[in-house]
Amino acid sequence: ASASYTVQGSRLGFSWQQLDGPPVNTSAWNAPVLKFAAPRQSVQEIAWEGLARALMRHPDFLFTRPPSLRAISDKLERQRLQLVKIALDLVGRPPTRAELDKLAKGAPLEKMIEDYLQSQEFKDFYFHRIRLYVESHGTETQDEPARLWCYVAFNDRPFQEILTADYTVDVNLKKQSRPVFHGKTGVLTTKGFIEGKPGLPHFNYAAQVAELFLGYVFEVPPEIVAQRDGITAVATTDPNSLCYSCHKLLTPLAFQRTRWDDEGRYRLHDEYGLPIDDSDNRLVASYPFAGDGMEAFALQAVKKERFIRTMINTHFTFCFGRGLRHEEDERGFYKRLWDSVHRNNFTIRGLIRSILTSPEYLEGKPPLKTSGTLAKAG
Repeated sequence: ASASYTVQGSRLGFSWQQLDGPPVNTSAWNAPVLKFAAPRQSVQEIAWEGLARALMRHPDFLFTRPPSLRAISDKLERQRLQLVKIALDLVGRPPTRAELDKLAKGAPLEKMIEDYLQSQEFKDFYFHRIRLYVESHGTETQDEPARLWCYVAFNDRPFQEILTADYTVDVNLKKQSRPVFHGKTGVLTTKGFIEGKPGLPHFNYAAQVAELFLGYVFEVPPEIVAQRDGITAVATTDPNSLCYSCHKLLTPLAFQRTRWDDEGRYRLHDEYGLPIDDSDNRLVASYPFAGDGMEAFALQAVKKERFIRTMINTHFTFCFGRGLRHEEDERGFYKRLWDSVHRNNFTIRGLIRSILTSPEYLEGKPPLKTSGTLAKAG
């Protein structure tokens, strides 16, 4: 590591761990630089290292997926490959020798998954992923939404609380009270989430909320941006406007955030000293989150199929590296995950268990057909 600070000025933490090989003698496992005397290698180890280096330098060398499970007939070998994927997805590293030995002695994969989910390594790796998801810069303030999200995950709270919690979470991941003016808004009114997401007359905040928690995708061609120049916020909600298809959602939501400035500070009056109306202003009759402030938005958003689907899809993407095809060939898989989160009281670890124990994940099988039905919803 070349420095002890990020570009934002926050301190970096370091943790080194030896996964395999001859034991390394060092006591500075949390220092920026790891100093140790390299253990002496055998002739065989040197030969294998040389071969590996030569292969990786070859122009045809590619990092590929592990061998197809369909071609592996040995049960233990199949489980070893499955455990490699599970460990990488849950704790960000391959399994240790001790974990592989545990598997070889008969430990079921479900038990290995549960052990990972209860470990500090999982908590650290998941926190890192959520930091990236909410675009934290790593400061104490910007990490607040990630801490709140992870508190919900690690304490098996319903994931709706990510948007509706009336509390905050400190740097020790302990639940703390916060001013009543936040209401039940979860991460939505944390300073760290609002920073860098301008509100009116811009719509960055509204677009980020809609994308991260409701799964909307906004693609605005440059020519539309040029035509929008000079249009007022209210004008974007005219059904005849080029902006209407997106702004029938974005503009009312942007108005609901107006009691929070772009630095995440709560206020009752605008810069001219006038009282702030943080309702949706009744701009769009079909707006599904109507009401006063971000609490009105949050309490209604978490009841929508879109929100639950987005939470499922976010964790599906963590494990599969792509989105769930919920309206195509994986609709049956989506239905099973939908049923699972309801049975498990919307806990994030319950959702992850369901994904990782599915045949689609473990065996790489095509989606299973289901007799269940799930109506398509917006």
